Amino acid sequence: MPLPLSSLELLVCYALVASASITWLAIQIAARANLIAHPNERSSHSVPTPQVGGIGICLAALATLYYLPQLFPLRETGPVPLLSVLRKTLMAVIAGGMFLGVVDDRLAISARTKLLGLFLIAILPLWAFHLPLEAFPQLIAKAAGGEIEWGTFGILTPSIVALVSVIWIVGFSNAFNFMDGVNGQSGFFALNALFWYGIVVVQRLNGAFFPDLLYARLGEMPPAFTQETLYFFAILAGAILGFLPFNFPKARTFMGDAGSLPLGASLAVITLYLSQGNITQLIGFCLPLSMYIYDVGYTLVRRSRRGENLVTAHRERLYQRLLIATGWSHARLLVFHLPFYLITGASTLVFFYDTRWDNRFFALMITFVALMVYNLLVLRAEKIRAAVQA
Repeated sequence: MPLPLSSLELLVCYALVASASITWLAIQIAARANLIAHPNERSSHSVPTPQVGGIGICLAALATLYYLPQLFPLRETGPVPLLSVLRKTLMAVIAGGMFLGVVDDRLAISARTKLLGLFLIAILPLWAFHLPLEAFPQLIAKAAGGEIEWGTFGILTPSIVALVSVIWIVGFSNAFNFMDGVNGQSGFFALNALFWYGIVVVQRLNGAFFPDLLYARLGEMPPAFTQETLYFFAILAGAILGFLPFNFPKARTFMGDAGSLPLGASLAVITLYLSQGNITQLIGFCLPLSMYIYDVGYTLVRRSRRGENLVTAHRERLYQRLLIATGWSHARLLVFHLPFYLITGASTLVFFYDTRWDNRFFALMITFVALMVYNLLVLRAEKIRAAVQA
C-alpha cells in the first residue's frame, strides 16, 4: 500500500513551523544575550551574526521525533523494532550534538575536548539503547527470519561494525561541522542527501532495484526499507527548511556547531541504518555525502604534507579557496555547488540499480570524475586570480 502523501507533508510542516518559530525566537534571545559570531580572518561573513540557528533545527526535530508515535504509529515489519531503534538513536545524537555544539559555540572548547564529546555521542546510543552500531546486523537477521554467517555477503562482524560506526559518526560529524562556513551550504547539502535517500527507499519498495545478495538469500525485503523510514527524512528536511530562510541568501543567523554537529551525526546514523552493517551498501549511501568527505580529506592531506597543524583553524578548504579566488557571493557559490550535489546524489541510484560490480564501479567513477572536475575548477580559479594580480 503506498504511503499517504499527507503524512509526509504533515511531518514536514510540523517540523518546519517548529523550526522557524524556535529559530526566530533564538535570534531574538541571542541579540539580547550577545551570542554573536564576530567576523575574523577565517570568517566568510563580514557582519556580526547570531550563531544559534542550529538550536531551532535540533529542538524542532527532537519535538517531532518525540511525538512521532502519537502522530503516525510506527508499524514494525518484524519482531525487532528497527524504526523505534532509529528514532531513539536520532534523538540521542541530536540532543547530544546540540549540547556539545552550544558549549563549543559559547566557550570555544579545545579540539581534543570536542573530539572526546563526539566519541561519547557516538558510543552512548550503543550503550543505552543497543542501537544501530553493532546491534544492527543481529537485529536484521532476526527481523528477516534468517541466520547470518558473519563475514559473508559483505556483512562485517558485530565488533567491526561497532568500530566502523563510531569512527564514521565522529568523522562525518566533524567533516560536516568543518564545511558549514557559507550561507545555506550545509542546509541544502543535507536536503540533497535526504532527497536521494528517500528516492532509494521508494524505489526499493516499488521493486525497481535488484535486492542485495544477503536479502535474496533470506527471501525478505531489507527490514530498514519500509514506508515509515521516510518519516525520519521528512522530519529532518522540515526542520532544515524552517531554518533556511533565516540563513539564506542573507544570514540572520548561522547554524553554528549547535546545528552542524547533530545534523552531521544524524546523516551518519541514517547511512548506517540504511546500510545495515553491509560495507558495500555503506559506500553507496556515502556518495551523496562525498563532496564534504572529499573536501575535508583533500584539505587534511594537503595540510599534512605541508607540515601544518591539522587542528588549527584555517580557510584552506576547497569551497573557501573558491570563494576567495572568485569573489562570488554565497548564493552564487551555492548555485555552482548544486550540480555537483545532484551528480553525486544521482550516482547513488546508479549504485543501487544493480548489484553487479561493474555497475557499482561505474557509479563510483561518476562520483570520482565529478569530484576531480570540482577540484580542477577550484585550482583553475586560483590560477586565474593569481594571473590577474601578477
